[in-house]
Amino acid sequence: MTPSTLRLRVLAAIGASGLAVLSAEACGSSAPTPAEHPDASADGGGDAASEGSTVDSSSETSEAGLDSAIDVAPDRLSARRPLLAGASLRRASPVPREDWIADCAETAPADVDATTLAALAKAYGLDGCEEHASVAAFARLTLHLLSAGAPPELVEMAHRASLDEIRHARTCFALARRYGGAPLGPGPLNLEGLFSGAHASLEATLPGIAALCAEEGCVGETLGVLLASDALARARDPFVREVLSRMLDEETSHVELAWRVVGWCITQGGEPVRRAVAQAIRRGVAATRATEVRRYVGVDLDAWNAHGRVTCEQARAVAEHGIREVIEPCARVLLTREPDSNARMAQLAQPS
Repeated sequence: MTPSTLRLRVLAAIGASGLAVLSAEACGSSAPTPAEHPDASADGGGDAASEGSTVDSSSETSEAGLDSAIDVAPDRLSARRPLLAGASLRRASPVPREDWIADCAETAPADVDATTLAALAKAYGLDGCEEHASVAAFARLTLHLLSAGAPPELVEMAHRASLDEIRHARTCFALARRYGGAPLGPGPLNLEGLFSGAHASLEATLPGIAALCAEEGCVGETLGVLLASDALARARDPFVREVLSRMLDEETSHVELAWRVVGWCITQGGEPVRRAVAQAIRRGVAATRATEVRRYVGVDLDAWNAHGRVTCEQARAVAEHGIREVIEPCARVLLTREPDSNARMAQLAQPS
């Protein structure tokens, strides 16, 4: 999945909800930011840069040794939809259990050293916890859509996405076990604060719903698909390639859903929603660009890539390219759409 292909799919998803014409200029990346809208700049300036994310690991179970495996849950540079609680990324901690592990007959590769195997096992274990958190992110989106009176198609897509993420979580825990790790699954997920602030009740405001979806989906998961695609391109292990390819297809559909949801919210709520979305995109991009680059002591980086992992430096380069080539031009289209396009979107969103 190249940035240009993903950009076209996002624009098509927006267009399916009412964009009449996708001009060549809208698809390009000549402008450094989506600055045509006064709040659409993704340069991370102002207070957005001070709202960096931290990982809130919601189980008290010890993660001793996990931090030594580099590329374990780096803020914002993840191939999964983040679960945001305020400015924090929320996930459970991995705990010993077997019920979240998908069936997998594959054994650890004999040509990978013990240090790298351990790092792979730990990284995929935390991936499983992030996929588990994505289940909650889509469950919250489903509730938000229901509270806002969204079309049934959007509600169904959000509900199906939650089921996809359960499968993805089980697959990641199976990969962790494959690379020699202990059987792991997610611990308890702390839900406190998931409906705080703009989301103080299930009947959240349209600006709040749209802003959260923009940050989690239009930024977080959009970049996540590009990271997963880059990992697939580098991977050489046949089993990992099969797994990543299957997950990538489903994650791409989640990205399309995010942009459709935000477009629908703008149609329903107008300028206040548009401003909230622009600010959320700026905030998400700033947090991504502030992500710490970590080191890989003792890890065979060639094997790391071969088995479906990217380094933080590689991820950062992919994310920056994705911001320029996908998020900014698509946000520019979404935020500068003419009112008649919004009206047509509302008409087409109604069940036939």
